[in-house]
Amino acid sequence: MMLKKICCLLCACLVLLAAVPALAAVLKPMETEIDLADLSYVKTAGVPGEYADGRLTLTLYEPEPFSAAEVAALQVGDSIVIGGAEIQITSLDLGTESAAINEDSGENMYFLYMDEYRNFIVMDEYDMTTYRELGEVSCEVAAGALFLDGVDPASGEPLSTRTEHSFEEFLTIRAEEEANQGIGFNKTNTTLTFNAEGQLETIERVYTPWQ
Repeated sequence: MMLKKICCLLCACLVLLAAVPALAAVLKPMETEIDLADLSYVKTAGVPGEYADGRLTLTLYEPEPFSAAEVAALQVGDSIVIGGAEIQITSLDLGTESAAINEDSGENMYFLYMDEYRNFIVMDEYDMTTYRELGEVSCEVAAGALFLDGVDPASGEPLSTRTEHSFEEFLTIRAEEEANQGIGFNKTNTTLTFNAEGQLETIERVYTPWQ
């Protein structure tokens, strides 16, 4: 008799557990792998700031990366944190190397694409990648540092062949653009590369249609 009661209680518990909806998951970006104290061989987005005494102040950014395994586990009803805001997923079109979030509703719509590191990065409905700020650093500029420009500073149009400039020429070009409200340098069009010593080695600017 006792065994029968225990079995009935266990069955009742299982029924109750089945009736409880699964907790919605909240997907957050992965931690950054960039150490601001050691920029050796780092390549990331950044905005050049003040240059003084052989050192350049930089604000560094990177696209928000999401784990491919965690993206694959997303379901409608879950949430994803983009740009610090928690976005509830009301519709989800999930592929092996891409995903569309909330495309059906048209509100809080985002698209995820797999990058070269097999992580997912996010673009909004205007095809702009979402970035997070890593912080500000002051670094030495390497001897022979280059500015590689893929944009015509005068017209703002893309160049078929990028131009190569010295760091001193970069400072001049930037000053002229600032004086004339030119294209400028921002997290979406500028990539910075550092050498083995953590010195700034290249500044590369590409064309973006919204600049």
